[in-house]
Amino acid sequence: GMTIDDIVAEVQRCAGAQFHPAITAALVRVVASEGQSFVINSAGVGTWDWYIDTGELLWSDLSLEMFGLAPGTRMSYEGFLNALHPEDRERISTAIRNTLERGDLYDVEMRTIWPDGSVHWAACRGRAYFDESGRAVRMSGAAIDITKTKQAEEELQRARAEAKDQAANFAALVDAVPALAFFSRDPKCEYMTASHYAHQVFGLPYGINVSM
Repeated sequence: GMTIDDIVAEVQRCAGAQFHPAITAALVRVVASEGQSFVINSAGVGTWDWYIDTGELLWSDLSLEMFGLAPGTRMSYEGFLNALHPEDRERISTAIRNTLERGDLYDVEMRTIWPDGSVHWAACRGRAYFDESGRAVRMSGAAIDITKTKQAEEELQRARAEAKDQAANFAALVDAVPALAFFSRDPKCEYMTASHYAHQVFGLPYGINVSM
C-alpha cells in the first residue's frame, strides 16, 4: 500500500505544485487520522487500478463520476475505451501500450463521452508495475476533471479568432472605400494604419505605421 509520504506526494503531483511545509504537515496529520481515501477525494482526484492478468479494473467513485457513471459501476478496459471520444481512443491505447511495454509514464489528457452525449475532459497520470521477469502485472494512477479549464481555453481561442476576423473585415471594408481613412487601436495613436487608398495617394508602402 501507499505510505503517508506517498499519498502526500501524489496529492502534490496532481495539484501540480509543491506545498508549503506547514500545509504538508497538515496533510500528514489528516492522512494519519482520516486515511488515504479522505485526502484523495478532498483533492478532487479519482484513482484507478488495473490488474492485467485478471482484467479487473477498479475505479474510485470520483473516477466514475468523471465519465458520467454511477458509483459502483463495474468497468473493463473495453468499457473504458468505448467511453472515450472516438478521436482519442487510438492515442490513449498507444500511451497505455507504451507504459506496459516500455515502462513510460502514463500522462495523458482525454475527452470522455458521457451517457447523455456530453463531452468532458480528464487528465490522467499513472505507471505500470512489473514482476521479476519484467512483465507488466498492474497499472494504477489518478485522474482529475479538467473540463472547465479546457472550456476556458476554447472560449479564449474562439474570442481571439472572432477578434481577428472582425479586424480583417474592418480592414477590408476600409480598403473598399475610396477615401482617406486612418485608424488606430491604441488611445495615444502611437501606431496607426491607413486605408489602401490613402497609401496610394501619399505614395506610402502599404501596412506601415503612419503615425507621426
